Amino acid sequence: MTELQFLDKYLPLIAPNHTPEESARLDSPEYRQGLIRRLLSGEEIDPSEFGAVTIIGKSGRSTGKTTHNEMAIAKDIVKGRGDVCYCRSELGAILNSIFTSMQSTLFGMGFTLSNGTQTAFRVSYSPFEITHNATGNKIQFFAINKDINRTKGFVAPSGRLKRITVEEANEVDDGKYITALETTANKYIDSSSKFVYNLNPPETRQHWSVEFFDRKTRGGDNLI
Repeated sequence: MTELQFLDKYLPLIAPNHTPEESARLDSPEYRQGLIRRLLSGEEIDPSEFGAVTIIGKSGRSTGKTTHNEMAIAKDIVKGRGDVCYCRSELGAILNSIFTSMQSTLFGMGFTLSNGTQTAFRVSYSPFEITHNATGNKIQFFAINKDINRTKGFVAPSGRLKRITVEEANEVDDGKYITALETTANKYIDSSSKFVYNLNPPETRQHWSVEFFDRKTRGGDNLI
């Protein structure tokens, strides 16, 4: 893997979420069992209670936020156990955007890709996913818009999610689809997981995403 330089503003994408001591507390069976009981009772739980960190990229177009996040995804996926959920609003937007750009980023980092197991990564078009052959970790690509239950059946193959990303998150019709994704992802996250929402400036201040993501940053989520 070619080590690429991260701009300072994007270092939160690869920085540890917590100290080792705090991670141990958040990942302890006793603490997690309490959270799981609340989940099973139907309570909505903010990912931060699991120790996950949320990062919101609100800079404009052509700022490098997508490429930096994909570099961070690559660093996640080649070590340890855990998958990545990479989303856009509509299924039709995936092939020519995040699915293609993720492959380009991996190639630029020196990785090989094919539809087989002889390369570093195996690429599948049905379903859209990229698998790291050495670890079995997967980058799975999903659309989340229009149906509140669209992500309900999502399963992380490894049983753990390292990173959940929504690219151009403001293109989703309503924040409830973001919340639904978080609710599903909560079953697989831990104190090292990251949620990343990359935005492009909406046309008006009245757009739902302005208040939705401003509320997240007021609540302590990271803005880059």
